[in-house]
Amino acid sequence: MMNVKKYGQWILLLVVVLISVKAITFTRDMVLANYFLHRDKEKAAVYMYRILCDKPFLYNGLRDNEKTSVDNYIVKKAIYARFRDNKNVFDTFSRDSKELTIAHFKTLYRDNFYLQYLFPPAPSGPNWKNPDAVSLELLADKTLNPLSLSLWEKVKPAVDREFAANLADYCRWQGNTELGDYLGKDAVDMAKPFLNPGSPTGKESFKQLLKILRKKNKLTGSDLRENRPGSDDFNDMGAFKKKWEFSCMSGSKDIRAASFTMGLDGEGENRCLRLMGFFAGGADEKSKSSAHGGAMCKEKIPISTGYYLLSFDYLTVSGREKPSFYLWKGLSEAFLPATGGTWKKTVYLLNNSTGGFTGIKPIFRMWGTGTVLIDNVYFAAVTKPTFGFSRAALLYRPGWK
Repeated sequence: MMNVKKYGQWILLLVVVLISVKAITFTRDMVLANYFLHRDKEKAAVYMYRILCDKPFLYNGLRDNEKTSVDNYIVKKAIYARFRDNKNVFDTFSRDSKELTIAHFKTLYRDNFYLQYLFPPAPSGPNWKNPDAVSLELLADKTLNPLSLSLWEKVKPAVDREFAANLADYCRWQGNTELGDYLGKDAVDMAKPFLNPGSPTGKESFKQLLKILRKKNKLTGSDLRENRPGSDDFNDMGAFKKKWEFSCMSGSKDIRAASFTMGLDGEGENRCLRLMGFFAGGADEKSKSSAHGGAMCKEKIPISTGYYLLSFDYLTVSGREKPSFYLWKGLSEAFLPATGGTWKKTVYLLNNSTGGFTGIKPIFRMWGTGTVLIDNVYFAAVTKPTFGFSRAALLYRPGWK
């Protein structure tokens, strides 16, 4: 009992010290921010940045006291949200004063409710259902939750429950559970919050692939020469960033404005690729082409004369996702049916017997809204000398059994 009491006192002392250190650091930043406000506004902005990352609810008070410096802060925060620990984060802006204007970024991010609500007036007809990359960065940032929650109450009347559900799932995926649960309350009559069920292991996936090939084409594992595109089942974050990139066709003159994102979901060796769509284009843009976003293999994979196989597993959640994959010019884009939250396998056989293709560059795309998971991507040359079809490609979509 005495030991528990003794150690309890030390633990309490440690907590007090940690709280005190944080309070001292915060007070120091406040003092330095006020000191530099009338001497060096660039240095003042650095300390304001730290203050607001720690306590976003102080934004209005700081803005009232020193409007210009804090306005500059919020723009920089919006554009460089992910670089919180970079002390030189403001250097880019110091080269060109035009880049510091609120009007510039309000025009650039027309549908960004952070910028438009913090710096009224808002433009006519913004679409709050069309979050840009900056909005998504800020929503994922837990330190900005007080600000995000207050702005969401303004945005909520202009969005539907499906959008709220997708945004809630995005926040949970990014680790901001508090904001995700709050947004999810506005979508209680939609589907339950999406939880990654975990994908089939690479070994299980390959066994089923061989089962399908034996049944369809009498092929075995020895008839395949493996050549994986991208990372090994998306399990290695470093390999993923090195070999895959975000590809988005949206908001140009001829393509509808839309909002998509991609990244890895899951942990450790059970990671998979995740594609999300929040807004797929407005009804008033029917004359424009549909938008899409997804993950593209950075490098072209060379192929020679012969037959090739691409296989992967995928899962859709809402049924409104409209996922697809595409290999190269001259090959049709292959759209994938909804799976109702269960994993399905896709097997794509490419006929390059004439040598018409010198390489492929796989792209997994999202055209709708919701969530798509993709895993166990497998690409191989088919070494069996004879094959039974002459068309450019064959596509199988068998379910998991």
